Amino acid sequence: MKKKLANLLVIIFVSVCVLFTGCNLFDTNNYSALSSIVATCGSVSITREELITAYNSWGYNYTNAQYGGLSREGALKQTASDLIDQKFLINNIDDLVAKSKLDPSDENYDAQYASLELDAEDYQYIVGETWEYIDSVLSAYKTETRKELGLTVSEFDAEDKGSVTYNPQEQYETKFEKIESGLVVKKEEKEENEFSYIPNNLNSEDQAREYAKTYNYQTQIRANKIEYKRLVWTKYISALKSSQENLGYADMTTKAVFEREIDRLVTANITSRKLSKFKEFIQDRSGFEEKDIDGQTRFVMIDEMLTKIVEKYKSIFDKNYTAYELAKEKYDASTDEDKKNTYLSSLANTSNRGNYVYYGDSDAEKMITVTHILIKLSSGEIEQIKAIEADTSYLNEEQRQVAINNIIYNTKAYERDSEGYDVLDDRGEKVYITFSELLEKVKQDVAIQPTIEKKIEKFNEYLYKYNVDSGIINAKFDYVVGATETSSMVEDFTKISRELYKEGIGSVGMAYNNDSNYTGAHIVLCTGVLENVFNSKEDLKNLSTDNVFNMLSAKTSISYNETLFEYFYDLVASDNYTTYQTDLLTSLKGGNSLEYVTANFSDLF
Repeated sequence: MKKKLANLLVIIFVSVCVLFTGCNLFDTNNYSALSSIVATCGSVSITREELITAYNSWGYNYTNAQYGGLSREGALKQTASDLIDQKFLINNIDDLVAKSKLDPSDENYDAQYASLELDAEDYQYIVGETWEYIDSVLSAYKTETRKELGLTVSEFDAEDKGSVTYNPQEQYETKFEKIESGLVVKKEEKEENEFSYIPNNLNSEDQAREYAKTYNYQTQIRANKIEYKRLVWTKYISALKSSQENLGYADMTTKAVFEREIDRLVTANITSRKLSKFKEFIQDRSGFEEKDIDGQTRFVMIDEMLTKIVEKYKSIFDKNYTAYELAKEKYDASTDEDKKNTYLSSLANTSNRGNYVYYGDSDAEKMITVTHILIKLSSGEIEQIKAIEADTSYLNEEQRQVAINNIIYNTKAYERDSEGYDVLDDRGEKVYITFSELLEKVKQDVAIQPTIEKKIEKFNEYLYKYNVDSGIINAKFDYVVGATETSSMVEDFTKISRELYKEGIGSVGMAYNNDSNYTGAHIVLCTGVLENVFNSKEDLKNLSTDNVFNMLSAKTSISYNETLFEYFYDLVASDNYTTYQTDLLTSLKGGNSLEYVTANFSDLF
């Protein structure tokens, strides 16, 4: 299944870092000697400008510096190291991809390969990604300008936004099937071209660049008056000029500055496309062999890959089962209630869908699966609730709860469109409904659905429209709560999950929590029970290459169509590529070590 930006996200290096500069920790205009070398390895080097651009990029080593325990110096050096590795791959990518298509045993292997040619669909994708990125930047400037001018959406835009087409997250598709002969084969992939509206006669990098430049971006700034369009465009071009003014270009006209930005984006997208295709080639050939089956060429998973999947599952199971046994032993032996609760939480964490393994006595403790919609309260509303909870002078317990519920049920649930942006009304205000209205809508719509699958599908429509918990949006699994004892979730969430399980799978309820990072009102749906694949290490001995496809056929969640087998295949394929890549880079570097020229970037520490 083709996903938005999928080919830009699969590479662990920073091939896409130059695309995004929204999180600028360092302003390149404030630093001199941007062309100075900060790291070298053999003939490959990284400049100060490249380092700053990559470090400024969304979610890269900035995150490591903030939350991963790395110092600023460590994060910068890690960025430089990854850029060095990226360059080694980029410099050799044509040969590497071409060679990866051929049989190494062929006597003409070294002589017959040709450089990789991106096809017309690749160039459509590259142009489309370039357009979409610039459009998103212009959209941000448009919103900023409209607010500065105090205009409503209808006063600024040339047309009404109309109803939002809402598309919840696409669900996973099954990648493999087991045919009658017992072989595991890849299913035929049927992908739609995301950018089919772009001409399919683009067959070179130069054509892609030129076509990207012909797009009239200014017409995409919807505004009633031409001066508004000009104002937005001027802001955008001014920002581009500011980012380029210290780079030594002789021509700083608007046309030259803009075309350099197009070249930058297209080049980055071409690089990323090549690197991602290289990874795809390697992974597609890793663990499969081509066979003629009934006159049709099929990719059959080899025994070595099946063995690795079995070993991967067993290793994760063993690791977590050991932790489970230790937590259970301490829990059973403890007489200290506080410690028992600590061990209880540990016990729950070793048996959850996040690890994609489950074990333990399922008769004694069923593990309930739930999903939820989180609506966060404002800081003012939270403080009001805390004040009510603390003040026992004139309100009894029942009255306090009524006052608290009044705040919770009237808090605002803001609507988002299919791209994740707030929906605005004609006055430019965010569209919302109250939590009580949302809860009632969800309950009514879910209740009339005939199956649990349909109930989840309907619930997810609201989840992707209003929920603010990014964890549940991006997960391939639901949250897990023990039916009687074990739970790593907060008390109120655990309580409602167990109540809903007693009411029946598919039930909807609400909980409020104010003592964690997920402070807010939760609409919870009970989706089912997490079934055991194996109960013990002894049972696990039955897992083998002969039955792994069937034994791991359980879905990671009813909400998704991905199986445990697919999940563990992805883990093994990733391991295989990481090993391949490490060995490849070692070969390409030819024994040269990485050297940092610290003097040229130590001021950034």
